[in-house]
Amino acid sequence: MAVLDSVCKACIDEGGTPLSECEKVRHRKLDTLLNTVCRELRVTLDSASFKKLQKAEPAWLRKRDARKEAAQSRIGRSSAGVDADEAAAIRNDSYFVEQRIRELLRELK
Repeated sequence: MAVLDSVCKACIDEGGTPLSECEKVRHRKLDTLLNTVCRELRVTLDSASFKKLQKAEPAWLRKRDARKEAAQSRIGRSSAGVDADEAAAIRNDSYFVEQRIRELLRELK
């Protein structure tokens, strides 16, 4: 995950790219990693354990979507500006996805 942070930081340091766009790059990479971990779990876990994870997934998705919606509703309301607000919302969602990846990686052990 630190590599993804450095990718985002490099994007920001280059300048000229809106902060929110740099956060979107990091978020897309996290989403790809989440999908990769899920595929690995599918082939690694026994059927019952994988079904348990699948059953928990809709609740996680609902929580993620509710958090994302709440964050989106705050964009443009702070003095930081729309791009900074959008970047913060994306970063917040990224942290939530990152937490899920860490939880799933524990299942691989």
